[in-house]
Amino acid sequence: MNRLWQYIRVILVVLLFIQETSAQDLIKAYPELDRLLGQREPRDREAINKMLSSMSPEERNKFVQEMIDTGLRIEREGITVDEAYMKLRKTENQSALTIENRSTGNSPLTAEEIAQLARIPLTGTLEVLGTGRGGVAGAKKQVRLRVIMQRPVAAPIEFFLPMEGSLLIVQLDDAKWITFPQEYFQSTKTVVIKPSGENMTSIDYDVGNGRTGGERYSWGR
Repeated sequence: MNRLWQYIRVILVVLLFIQETSAQDLIKAYPELDRLLGQREPRDREAINKMLSSMSPEERNKFVQEMIDTGLRIEREGITVDEAYMKLRKTENQSALTIENRSTGNSPLTAEEIAQLARIPLTGTLEVLGTGRGGVAGAKKQVRLRVIMQRPVAAPIEFFLPMEGSLLIVQLDDAKWITFPQEYFQSTKTVVIKPSGENMTSIDYDVGNGRTGGERYSWGR
């Protein structure tokens, strides 16, 4: 009987240790990881803590260092992108540029950008097809991307994204392209405009941890 109680006590101690270990915030033991995960949801931290608690100390240290290295690389190389896509519709006898945004009514272009387009001159109605944000969570660098098109492309065309700041890409009447600003500090990341499916145009860009994007323009039949 004494042996049975000793066995039960050992099991209870082990179960209590496992419960206490799983309840610990092991992330706190690694300040740099704790900082990198500062914006994560509590459930994400809980999942990571459970994973860490299941590892040996050696495995845990190695795994945490890999997470830290990845997080620092994302901070250094990753970007978030504020994007907007517009389609230019030509209207007969229209000598100015108007912007039509049915979703919010707001213009995704600044007053300076509108003035630059007027100096081309670009005329007609700019229909805002969509806006959004893409990129990598935790990235510190931000890029503002605006694209104006008026006809589909037959082959992919590529532009370099800026290190940070804004880039406006405009397809002109003669199917040539211009960017604002025309000269800027280019990164190694690119944005690619390409045909996709029947009468569709896709746009994707490099965020420093892969590429993201999708179909942005539909041209009808």
